[in-house]
Amino acid sequence: MIIDQSTREAMESKKSACLLEHEKKTKSAYQDILQRLPDTLQRFTLLNSEKGASIWLTTLPLQSCGYYLNKEAFRDALCMRYGWRIPNMAAVCVCGSMNTMNHALICPRGGFVIKRHNEIRDLEAELLDEVCTSVQKEPMLQSLTGEAVRGNQADGARLDVSAVGFWRPSERMFA
Repeated sequence: MIIDQSTREAMESKKSACLLEHEKKTKSAYQDILQRLPDTLQRFTLLNSEKGASIWLTTLPLQSCGYYLNKEAFRDALCMRYGWRIPNMAAVCVCGSMNTMNHALICPRGGFVIKRHNEIRDLEAELLDEVCTSVQKEPMLQSLTGEAVRGNQADGARLDVSAVGFWRPSERMFA
């Protein structure tokens, strides 16, 4: 069957018009559904609809690159993505507040903030251990005897990492 150029252009034009109409109806239905959702679910839906928000679901699970999620981590990631309660998560945080997902992400005492901090501290100590000696995690600071310093002045205050030989041989460095 031979189709002349004008017929082909008419068919392409009609096809484009149908696709645009379908896209318009789909967007309208999406907005309709979105308006009926509670505010928190609307926020999760909008965040999950952003470009690149689902890329972690299609990433190859290369354990050597750290792109591997075990069953529990995958389930927890899905719960976080959709705002569901994570199973086996403590109901009350160590600070005494209700342990919601938002609270766990921002609480400096018992949430994920301290876990992220500890991962960075451990990595820093691991790297320092390759080039320095006597690397210690969270060494205790000496008690103050009248000195004026900024920061934590309480007895038992700690730093993240200390190491010997970073700046000069036999000199202790604190980070």
